Amino acid sequence: MVPSTSFLTIPREVRNLIYQEYFTVKGGYVLDFESRKLKAADGSCLDLGLISTCRLIAQETGSIPLAINTITFCTIYSDDLRLTAGFFDHLLDDLRWLKNRIFLESKRFINPDIYANAISKFPTLKPVLDRILIQDDVMDYNYHNHFPWGPAPSVHREGITYILRLLANHHGMDFLGEDHITPWAQKDVLQLVDLGHTPWAIPSQNEIDRIVDVLKRPQCNDWHNLFAGYDRLKYRISAAAAAIYFLESISDRVRQYIRNIVVHEDRYAVPSQSCHAQGLIPFCKENPHLRIEHRVSLWRTIFPSETIDRWNIGGETQASHGTFGTLWCFYITRSVGNWLDDGMAVLHLGMPPDSMTLVLDGDPLPELCEVMFQKAIQREVVWQLAFDETHSQNPNFPPNPWKRVRFCSELFPTAVRHLVNESSIFRCNFNPGRLLDVESLVDEHRGWSIDHWLDQYDRLDEEEFHTIPPLPKWHNLVLENFLTKKEMKRRIEMGRLAGL
Repeated sequence: MVPSTSFLTIPREVRNLIYQEYFTVKGGYVLDFESRKLKAADGSCLDLGLISTCRLIAQETGSIPLAINTITFCTIYSDDLRLTAGFFDHLLDDLRWLKNRIFLESKRFINPDIYANAISKFPTLKPVLDRILIQDDVMDYNYHNHFPWGPAPSVHREGITYILRLLANHHGMDFLGEDHITPWAQKDVLQLVDLGHTPWAIPSQNEIDRIVDVLKRPQCNDWHNLFAGYDRLKYRISAAAAAIYFLESISDRVRQYIRNIVVHEDRYAVPSQSCHAQGLIPFCKENPHLRIEHRVSLWRTIFPSETIDRWNIGGETQASHGTFGTLWCFYITRSVGNWLDDGMAVLHLGMPPDSMTLVLDGDPLPELCEVMFQKAIQREVVWQLAFDETHSQNPNFPPNPWKRVRFCSELFPTAVRHLVNESSIFRCNFNPGRLLDVESLVDEHRGWSIDHWLDQYDRLDEEEFHTIPPLPKWHNLVLENFLTKKEMKRRIEMGRLAGL
């Protein structure tokens, strides 16, 4: 008679191999946002029954499933989330606009101490602050959220809020003046300045109501009608926001088990999607073994963002008139620049350098991405570096810093160099081009005036790019982010039936 053998009598090393085979799931785990639980990549439920067989096996296996399976998060979309995300995006945009307006009306109160304090904390804000303090014509600044050659949009927003707080601490309420923004009294404006919400947080209804109350927008109480009516944009929750939501929902102990996460930004999302990785910093600091791949689709997330941000109302009408028909060179440089600048900001804010990689995903046309990066991104870098060198050598150029031509942000050339060299956190799955010869461009354009530089740059900035199969035409690619007329009509009818 063959004696029975208990599983627990097998050597621990062998048991570990069995555990790994048992718990390994092809494709890893994904988040089912509706249930707020993880599931297998093929959609099936997780089989974790072995853990509950006995206390010893539970102790031996408790950490294994999360340690050996990569968890993938993607952007999230549903009818309900569209309303919440869309309204939240518009509220934060209003908040940003109001803070910019307060800042512009109060800039005369920025003394040398406040200026030095702000620049010390936000060094990349200096060119923007210099220009605004000297120039009167800054309408584009308030409309477009930030100058394209300024710091990362997220850094810009934080910097402006920081300056407003310095003004309040230094001048009290005097810096607001008597004719400030109606319908806000001075104390209400200070409350507005202090109002903040992280863009990567998924807000509750109470949080939205709080922002509405501070912004004094009673008309927004009927926001279901507003967004079920004319706005067709598919407002999505970012993959990073979904990951943060999940990580916050589990215990500190369980988070320590996780080793690999893929945050796949496969579609355009709101609000301010490029900065959402900042919300992952605390988890990477908490768990030194955690590795995050932040993968961002160039074709369906980054490239369309500049177009969508400019035309996020009535998108189908815009496309029918050809507005979406062209992917301009400056759309590429600005949209990629936002993601690279915010990638640099993530490191500055304390992300451990080995914990995260930002991967620009060129699929399904990596070869076309290579051409576009060489013609657009590398050209942007070499023109900026060449102009900077020419400016430093030419005594006839204006000395005032705000008059210096900036085609891109100060950190953009450094970020592109990291991307080419695969250093820092930046990676891509295509050849991002080669760094061009700055000295040759300086010699070629020696003697040019500032106007000549700007004129030639604008000509290059208007170069067009077009998609090819297997991608759809560019305007159809952008329209993937908008509801069709038929879909919109159905949602309006459903809203009426629900009494919204």
